[in-house]
Amino acid sequence: KKIRIIFNKNNLGVSKSRNIGINFSRGKYIIFLDSDDFFLKNFFQNLRDLISSNNPEAVIAQNKFISSNISDKKLFTKLFEKRQLSFFCWSYILQKKFIKKNKIFFEDIKVFEDQLFVFKVIKYLKNYLFYRKKYIIRTENLSSLGRLTSYHSSYAYLQILNRILELIKKTKNKNILNYMRSKRSSALNFLRLFSLVCNDNEIKKLSKEINNSNLHFKNEKKDYYPILKLYRKKNQNKLIKLIKENKFTKKKRIYVYSAGLYSRIIIKLLKNKNIRISKIIDSNKLFQERTLKKIKIISYKKHTNLKNSFLISPSIFKKNINLIKKLGFYKRNIIFFKFYKFKDIFFK
Repeated sequence: KKIRIIFNKNNLGVSKSRNIGINFSRGKYIIFLDSDDFFLKNFFQNLRDLISSNNPEAVIAQNKFISSNISDKKLFTKLFEKRQLSFFCWSYILQKKFIKKNKIFFEDIKVFEDQLFVFKVIKYLKNYLFYRKKYIIRTENLSSLGRLTSYHSSYAYLQILNRILELIKKTKNKNILNYMRSKRSSALNFLRLFSLVCNDNEIKKLSKEINNSNLHFKNEKKDYYPILKLYRKKNQNKLIKLIKENKFTKKKRIYVYSAGLYSRIIIKLLKNKNIRISKIIDSNKLFQERTLKKIKIISYKKHTNLKNSFLISPSIFKKNINLIKKLGFYKRNIIFFKFYKFKDIFFK
């Protein structure tokens, strides 16, 4: 009797479905759960005990043990200033009246919808508590929308940028303002990265969307199509040049380090030039023996047949060089690739 299942006649997407759930809900608090995740035993009882004596607008759950030696307010400030506050909607258990009063609903975008939702939660949040234990098991899914690497990803981040700038105009709190500005820079970074996986037609569409957006650029509005194409070409040429400098031949195999975002973009750039990738090496045990872009993912351990093979890794993993060398590659055959910075667009 306490469980209601709402069936949409059509696939409305995660944002509209969550908004429908919020509006149809009858409880005092709302929590979100993805279809492939599950809560730990006793979580709801523990949560009820925490909420019943305090009545907060929100409970923030970082999904890890946190010492009780630090107050909720100081903990929030610490995580906020270090940019460690969770940006997943499932980390926030929210009063329904808090959501409705401040009109905090999900934007109708295909991916990364959590971010804008949590921006608005933080903007209006005053009375909160932390749940200081692990409470949810997250299932890693290579095909989830959050791992989508396509035009939709770049378009989603353009929408996020638009909304962040609108929120910045309405925000007076200096701490939150600085936080929003840092997230603006982060969103621009992801927009440029995702633009690299777009084909010519998609770049043309993205260029038009940028010109029609609410973004305020230092330069006057212009055709961003050649700029985005050039940016993709420069990164692609840089990657190919690095491979050639390492005397790559078709007899030698290429491995890619990690199944993360940066590596997925590298894979796309290589495929555009018809360069075959042998395997992906990733430490996540849930990914092993699965495929990404039809490329097998193998385990993070020493391999005996890699001495004449190349490993291409995003430069962010350069700090792991000693671990990477233990995989079995010669140091000279390990290529760290750093994407060019996108200097053509600047905010006022």
